[in-house]
Amino acid sequence: MASAESEHNDNEVINNYLKLQNLIHLQGDQHNAFISTLLTQINNSDYTFLKPAVFANLAVLNINAGNKAKGQEYLADSIQAFNNTSYNKYTNSALYKVSRAYLLIGQYAKAIEYTNQLNAFAVEHNGKKMEVRALLNLGLIYAELQLYDLAELRLNKSLKKAASLGDNKLEHLTILYLSGVKINQPDSNNQDILKLINRAKSIYESIGYLERLEGLTYARMARANKAEELLLQSLSLAVNNQDVRLSQITNQSIASFYFTQKNFTLALAHAKESLKIAIELGHKTEVSELNYLLAKIYKSLNDDKNTLIHLLAYVEFQNSNQAKAFVDMLYEMDKNIAIDKKFASLENEKLLNQIAIQKSEKYNQLFIFIIILISVLSFVMLLLWKNRNKMMLEKISYSMRDNLTGCYVRNYLDDYLPGLKSRFERRDSTTKESVGVVMVDCDNLKPINDNYGHAAGDEVLKAIATTLSNQLRSSDVLVRWGGDEFVLLCENISLTELGNLSERVNASIDKLDIIFEKNNISVTVSSGFALHDISSGFNFYNLLKCADNYLYQSKKQGKNAKNGGMYVPNTDYQI
Repeated sequence: MASAESEHNDNEVINNYLKLQNLIHLQGDQHNAFISTLLTQINNSDYTFLKPAVFANLAVLNINAGNKAKGQEYLADSIQAFNNTSYNKYTNSALYKVSRAYLLIGQYAKAIEYTNQLNAFAVEHNGKKMEVRALLNLGLIYAELQLYDLAELRLNKSLKKAASLGDNKLEHLTILYLSGVKINQPDSNNQDILKLINRAKSIYESIGYLERLEGLTYARMARANKAEELLLQSLSLAVNNQDVRLSQITNQSIASFYFTQKNFTLALAHAKESLKIAIELGHKTEVSELNYLLAKIYKSLNDDKNTLIHLLAYVEFQNSNQAKAFVDMLYEMDKNIAIDKKFASLENEKLLNQIAIQKSEKYNQLFIFIIILISVLSFVMLLLWKNRNKMMLEKISYSMRDNLTGCYVRNYLDDYLPGLKSRFERRDSTTKESVGVVMVDCDNLKPINDNYGHAAGDEVLKAIATTLSNQLRSSDVLVRWGGDEFVLLCENISLTELGNLSERVNASIDKLDIIFEKNNISVTVSSGFALHDISSGFNFYNLLKCADNYLYQSKKQGKNAKNGGMYVPNTDYQI
């Protein structure tokens, strides 16, 4: 493998990989074309050593573009590929990107684990760039957990080493993160921050991140108009580049800015949008911080009910064992990455002190907030007491899971569809993958109920639901639509894949042999599927109606049939 690697340094495969590594955003056919070629090329035995790095880069790009499920699939592929390849010069890049991917989805423990591996490779192979990447990642994790003093120590060390190596990319990234850290430290000099930002601009053209940092710096300088202009410019670039991560943090920054300007309506809109994206990305610490911000906004708007909801969500995370586990892992890893043992104990002591200070600050904030809300709590508890019967009925009505099958019920879509619509509208209009549904209907449930009783029919429905679940990806959603009818909702799927899913569903249920009270019961289903036209406005219920029409055609053909096609608005898709 090593010889293959050395022989092909300048060929098309390596060039395609380097092109992928330098790609900032995943959009447009020109990007997808060379990526498809590269994915085919690395299946050649001469290039399997590239698999971990290629998959890890694609994981980061997809997560940044809002395709979290696809990004996680590539992440799993990258980790699996590590087991089948030995160390090579692309390993460090793969480990760095894997750690970055875990950071983007808020899985800090995993990010720390792979940063630790990156550091181990750096020590073993004397990899100076790997050492810088490990320091860079550790600094970023500290910043994510708001341990800004410790983040600055690591990032300053990373910046010095990156500059000495003459690595512009690492230097640019370090300056980017260091500027963000300094903005969050009250005693930082604003002019020094602006100098850092300008230094970063001189290395690479900005794509939105530097505008956000510059806007936050001007906000510190009380130059509100300039700050607002730059923050909105950053958000516009994020939307245009389909950079979901930048959209999330910029919306959060804008919400905080408008809150300080007492424009609570705009603050609320941006905070809610940021929270929605943070939940989609799985960023638990930022979800917590946004809940705290929303509690303050709602309090300013005299909305006591929502103030309490978001405050309790914030408190729940702050008291969770997960938050403590993040800090414990940081402590252990920082001892491994400490370059100078002489200062290791001092820095670890500083880490503990910083944690204690932040914990004290959080408790002080909570204490003040809770005192303010004592009257609110009393009022809300009174309302809860008076309306307990009504709330119990609502709770039953809006239960998210069907008691018999464990599938989601229709009401679940009320919460799910807004996020689905948002992701659909951010997709590249030229892609073949879109949102699709498969409607499944049991062919012979009534005879089963008549011959064996409704308890047998229930067992059949449970067996169908279990079989359907086994055919789905982790990102797909299964809904019991009513009676013996189910809906499979799939994102990032092509028409061919949707048709194959429909065929697998029919075949797998046809093979079922359900035993009920010593009776062997067979069952079949009919299905209809439809894929939403990616260039058309999102309309889920019309998409569902289209699939239902195809299901009707399947029913007319007899048992165990399937039919489907594209749903295009304003066309005659009626069967």
